[in-house]
Amino acid sequence: MPSKYGVRVAGIDSMKITMASCCSPVPGDAIVGYVTKGQGVKVHRKECPNVAEYKDRLIAVEWDEDFDQEKNYPVKLVIYSTDRNFLLSDIVTVSSQCKVGLQHVDSKVNDDGINATTKLTVTVKNADHLHVLMANLRKVTSVNSVERVIL
Repeated sequence: MPSKYGVRVAGIDSMKITMASCCSPVPGDAIVGYVTKGQGVKVHRKECPNVAEYKDRLIAVEWDEDFDQEKNYPVKLVIYSTDRNFLLSDIVTVSSQCKVGLQHVDSKVNDDGINATTKLTVTVKNADHLHVLMANLRKVTSVNSVERVIL
């Protein structure tokens, strides 16, 4: 039985399953379950460094391919760019065109006065949706890199 997030733990139907906020897994990501003390299973991306040292508490989990609920998953991104006029406007426009939800935007010119760092929290349907967004953000003039955040 899948959780409300569309994740299954093989052979277990009644375990509490939550998504880890540190790495924000979305359908299509390679995932692993971390058995917590008293909080069920937290689902992390396989490459999340926060669970790498806990091999004895990791279990196999998988995305339920039949999960059809329209769910959006939050993801944190950081964009490094050279500052210019209307940079933030262009980033927001591209996000809108990619049909992602914007939950949080924080943009600032760095101390060097030349570069800017923009932090976004977006909601996406799956990894493909996220990759399309990131590819389009990389095309914005003066954007140097777009990275997915792991806290």
